[in-house]
Amino acid sequence: MGFFACTNMLVKGIHLINSPRSHLGFKSCSNANVTGVQISAPELSPNTDGIDIGSSDHIYITDTHISAGDDCIAVESGSSHIYITRVTCGPGHGISIGSLGLNGDKNATVEEVHVKDSIINSASNGLRIKTWKGAGGYARHISYNNVTFDATSNPIIIDQHYCPHKKCPSSSTTKDSNAVKISDVSFTDIKGTIKGNVGVMLNCSIGGCTGLVFKDINLTRADGSNDIPLSKCSNAYGEVHNAQPPITCLLP
Repeated sequence: MGFFACTNMLVKGIHLINSPRSHLGFKSCSNANVTGVQISAPELSPNTDGIDIGSSDHIYITDTHISAGDDCIAVESGSSHIYITRVTCGPGHGISIGSLGLNGDKNATVEEVHVKDSIINSASNGLRIKTWKGAGGYARHISYNNVTFDATSNPIIIDQHYCPHKKCPSSSTTKDSNAVKISDVSFTDIKGTIKGNVGVMLNCSIGGCTGLVFKDINLTRADGSNDIPLSKCSNAYGEVHNAQPPITCLLP
């Protein structure tokens, strides 16, 4: 189900099942409310996004449950003022911004995305920002607040070298400094259990991700291990207040 150039709309109480691709899409829309929606697709069904949002603004998603074979929600280029509240995601690929900058797009932009009071369970990614190398634009003014993970891999991930299926831009024609600029991203009251041993992955371009804030982070291993999850950073700048695992790799 897709909506193009729509304004002042409500999608309420429907159940979308086993779409061959994206279940619910908004393109060039403004002021749309999605509430009480259920989306269901098998975990291993490729490209079955739950909700895709592109070139749209003031989209409100509340009290919605999504299980999918790809992103539960994907916020794509040209979107702003996206509010995601009380969403349960999983299985799936998490709540994503991007991917941004496909085919070297120099004007990939996303801003004012706010996710809160949500649960991500048994997903292959949690809160993810993904951009292609050699692109341009920005992803900024993004917040994640009160999000709980249950047995989720890659719970917090910024990947500025996104390259699925090995279809990567040629290193001879792209520069790592050409990248979507990521700034002003906050993670507050993020907690729960993770699969694997990496809790925070910040793989930023040489230009850096700036203004990152981590506050009250508490991630533990879903397998019951006492091993502390790892944090890995590259060119990531910001501040940390009370985080487990310790995010010592973040630059000031």
